[in-house]
Amino acid sequence: MGKLLRISYIGLKYDKGLPKKPMSMKRLVIPLTLCLFAGAACWPFDGEEALAAMSLRKEGGGKVQILRQGEQPIVVSDADVPVEEGDIVRTFDGARAQVALEGDRVAWVGGTTPVTKGAPEAQMQIIDTTSVETETGTVMAEAKDPMRIRFGDAVANARNSVFRVDRRAGSARVGAYTGKVHVTAPGEVNVDLTRLHEAPAAASDLRPAQPYSLDPADPFDNERLASVIELEAKLGTLSAGFASQLGRQKPDLAYFKALAGGKDVSAVKPYLRRPAIDLLLGVTIALNTKAHPFDEALREAFSSRDDGGSWGVVAAILQSDPKLLLADLGDIIDASRVVAGGANDQPVFSVAAAQAAESGQVADPVVQSNQTGNNPPPTSGNPGDEDDPQPEEPDQPPEDCSGTADCARDDLEKRIFPSPEPSPSNDAILDGTFGGDL
Repeated sequence: MGKLLRISYIGLKYDKGLPKKPMSMKRLVIPLTLCLFAGAACWPFDGEEALAAMSLRKEGGGKVQILRQGEQPIVVSDADVPVEEGDIVRTFDGARAQVALEGDRVAWVGGTTPVTKGAPEAQMQIIDTTSVETETGTVMAEAKDPMRIRFGDAVANARNSVFRVDRRAGSARVGAYTGKVHVTAPGEVNVDLTRLHEAPAAASDLRPAQPYSLDPADPFDNERLASVIELEAKLGTLSAGFASQLGRQKPDLAYFKALAGGKDVSAVKPYLRRPAIDLLLGVTIALNTKAHPFDEALREAFSSRDDGGSWGVVAAILQSDPKLLLADLGDIIDASRVVAGGANDQPVFSVAAAQAAESGQVADPVVQSNQTGNNPPPTSGNPGDEDDPQPEEPDQPPEDCSGTADCARDDLEKRIFPSPEPSPSNDAILDGTFGGDL
């Protein structure tokens, strides 16, 4: 702090000995010093220039229009445009508009295909310097200072949060990306949303909070939840083929106790009737979070799942480590096959398989299958005659893996992650990194 004060003092002192200019050193030092106090966000040489208060900036293609009472519609170009209370912002053809209100409050407005051809995809009105109202489309807000988004008679109010309101004909939704959001409507019970939860509404009829409905095609989700979208896809890739190979087998309490390294897992007992793949995912997510005790995490995982949450969103809500989660699921799948005798045999949920998965030292199930005698490795015809050259084995055509879990998983990977490269193995999947924060 002392250094910052000395810098400002030197600048002021130095200015006294200079002839007066249109932009004096004094005028330059003061805003730079304020930026230093405020942090890097206002540093003018790092990234895009911050949007001034009560201004609008067009993002992407399409058209952005401002309707102002008593004036002709203003079509926004690439330059920032001042906005006023009462202005209506409309977007067309996939455009987005960023609007900075007073203080630390920013809103983005955009949408998808309009209900009526030629109508705006999104329409938002600036109520005052701290609040907006969405009439159709999506409004996303990032606010450290208190900010309100109105939709009909309902209001979403938050601070230190990133949240959104989606409004369509007869329905709406409030969703929280980060922080907490307070939602109110006349005659309705208030709803409080935490991270990655949403509250649907119909004609201002608020419904209870539920896990966030992720949409990989939504531009706001792609921007704010890229890591969750990627985790969701990889969980689906790992589990899809394995689930098709399980048959009626299910892990029991002894299996999960071994998987947890001998810890008490009695909390799993009420969920043992669930599908095997859901059991494995729910328990593995609960084992891979430090944010909650195991029993609490397990209840929250299955409760969120019952409320419609996808496993990727459930894992993100519980702050389950994505890399460890994927690694453990890969070990569980491989260990169950190794104990069964190979990749083509039905998986076995035994204590031995759980112990192997928990240790993290799992042999390749294909190699293990070859070593059991099903496909013995080739040997020389005369082991004692080391000097006799042996005829080379002709190239063998690749084995047909039709019907196995590996093939199902490879096919799903190719559809989710189209690439000229070969489909990744379990280990290759785990090498990926996740953009953004879960």
